[in-house]
Amino acid sequence: SMNMERVFKINNRILIGVAGLGTDVDTVYEDLRMKTDMFKLREDREIKPRTFDSMVSSYLYSKRFGPFFIEPLIVGLEGSEFKPFVSSHDLLGMPVYTDSFAVGGTAG
Repeated sequence: SMNMERVFKINNRILIGVAGLGTDVDTVYEDLRMKTDMFKLREDREIKPRTFDSMVSSYLYSKRFGPFFIEPLIVGLEGSEFKPFVSSHDLLGMPVYTDSFAVGGTAG
């Protein structure tokens, strides 16, 4: 559907945008929300953008034999100097890092 949420706030420093199949978007977001909540409880701190990026990559790769049809884009602010962090992933979890911008999605 064209009217569903595609950008989600993970914490005050991380956003994830997800292009792809709507049901997979919802499933992946709920699973990642649970994983970040567990991280916060276990580590007693907020997850950092690079750590969250690795979590997303590992999660998607673990589903490689029955992948989700999504392409996540992760943006965040790192450290006390709030350095921008931008990465995108393919459906198998392969990350692409950039200093400027990233794109993802499908045409239709």
